[in-house]
Amino acid sequence: MAAVSTSAAASQSPHAPGVGDDEQVVLLKAVRSVDSGSGYGCEEKLPKKESIPWKDRSNAQRAKSGVLFSVKFLVLLTALYFFICSLGILSDSFQLAGGREAGDALSENTVISNPLGGLMIGVLATVLLQSSSTTTSLVVALTASNVIPNVKSSIPIIMGANIGTSVTNTIVSMGQVADREQFRRAFAGATVHDMFNFLSVLILLPLEAITGYLYYLTKAIVDHMSLTEEANNQEFLSALTNPFTELFIQLNRTAIIENAKGNLSESKADTLLKVYCGILDTADCHQNVTTENCTIPCHYAFFGSSLSDRVIGIIMLVIALVMLIGALLVMVKALQSVLGAQMEGVVKKAANGDLPGRARYLTPYLAMLIGAGVTMLVQSSSVFTSTLTPLVGIGLLSLDRMLPLTLGSNIGTTFTGILAALAIKGAAEDRRHGFQVAFAHLFFNLSGTLIWFPVPRMRNIVLACARFMGEETGKYRWFAILYLVLAFLLVPGLVFALSLGGLGVMLGVLVPVAVLLFLIWLLNMLQRHWRSHLPSRLRTWAFLPLWLRSLEPYDELISRLVRVVRRKKSGSFQVLSEKDEEGSQSGARDPSK
Repeated sequence: MAAVSTSAAASQSPHAPGVGDDEQVVLLKAVRSVDSGSGYGCEEKLPKKESIPWKDRSNAQRAKSGVLFSVKFLVLLTALYFFICSLGILSDSFQLAGGREAGDALSENTVISNPLGGLMIGVLATVLLQSSSTTTSLVVALTASNVIPNVKSSIPIIMGANIGTSVTNTIVSMGQVADREQFRRAFAGATVHDMFNFLSVLILLPLEAITGYLYYLTKAIVDHMSLTEEANNQEFLSALTNPFTELFIQLNRTAIIENAKGNLSESKADTLLKVYCGILDTADCHQNVTTENCTIPCHYAFFGSSLSDRVIGIIMLVIALVMLIGALLVMVKALQSVLGAQMEGVVKKAANGDLPGRARYLTPYLAMLIGAGVTMLVQSSSVFTSTLTPLVGIGLLSLDRMLPLTLGSNIGTTFTGILAALAIKGAAEDRRHGFQVAFAHLFFNLSGTLIWFPVPRMRNIVLACARFMGEETGKYRWFAILYLVLAFLLVPGLVFALSLGGLGVMLGVLVPVAVLLFLIWLLNMLQRHWRSHLPSRLRTWAFLPLWLRSLEPYDELISRLVRVVRRKKSGSFQVLSEKDEEGSQSGARDPSK
């Protein structure tokens, strides 16, 4: 509103007092850039200072530019390092605060026997653990150890893990909330992952429940495998980030699995933090390891703390979010500064360009291979897609190119589950179950990719959904928080609670909701394509109250609440300043004070 009134005032007063003609033009351009027609960001930008071409610079200027570029690039790499570290700390914090509950939920046989209940457990567990790789590895281990009774019960949990992992880059996109246009693009880029997973589950979960195609396909593959080799699950990125992240907390990751199995001893049941980090290399210790004289205690900030795991997890969660937002802001600013206007155009062309000639049709599939390869290397789709989200926000990466990179990352993250299956020790039948779950994760992502990517019309459905989310967030920035709470907490929690009441209760509530959503979608399609054949009353949604068909009333309500809070704060500050002023005046009148 301020921008609108300023713009109107400026247009009515062509010569503002005290402002020259040139300055007036610059002022008008600045006002228009804030109050552009789209409302999403700067449409018209102030003219930038012309830079001297490299060939026309002196040696001193070239040396200065080289040093500045090196410093900026070093700042960018440092910010990227702390950004990735913050994601690791974020994951550890969620695991520490909710890992025990996630393990308990995954071992709840009465709920996971219901496909929808298993799906919601997968979502909630991954939101708590902040890693689909961790959830998948956990499900693989629990299935192999028969805590989860059968592979069929594990497959919906894997699908839910795919949905839950996309919450990380959605949180990351909120680091660009200050710039409306960047936030619109970043949120659309983040929700590409969400929309693909939601749409894939919408088709493949009922298909799996009816036909069991993933179960029978993976069973046929596993039955022809010779399970004799074992492998260690090596996380290459952790070798770089662990020296920093382990300064704060160190998790005993096997304790979550042991807790779900019911094997966690009473002496260790009170914490998921590591207590001992090694064994002394002596002959006596190798023969008879005892806690008192052979183990090496760990060293990190919260070691030996009297605080509970939940409190430590919440403290580290706050630290991780502050670090993530700070690193993201520095990374975006440094990236924009390093690239510059000309270099930015080159990078955009390279990132979003196509292969030459007829090979251009293979460009998105090459991007998919890159996404899969990088994710296999870092063993985290969250890290990879969260790193791409700011690039979409600042306009370096298009939404069309973000999609194949995300789909490739979705496929690459299944590599961790396969490694977890390779590391399982025990009977051949138990190892087969573990491999079957890991392969179900792989073929679920491959099936979703085959449905939604090769045909452009299907691909555009995913992109249109993501763009819609970005547009809504561009208009109402609070919509991002509402979406996060609804999609990843309230709805999964509600469905999970209904599944506890049994199949009849859940269907009695969810079927009417599903029918209502279908009718809304059907009417939207009819309004778009066959409007003239509909009754005049149904040709638009105007027959509904405004609060049922628009977010405007809610936006006005939230805006009023924000204004009231600001007024109260400013009023309290004014009262305090008046009291301070009175105190200083009385002190001046009374020298004894």
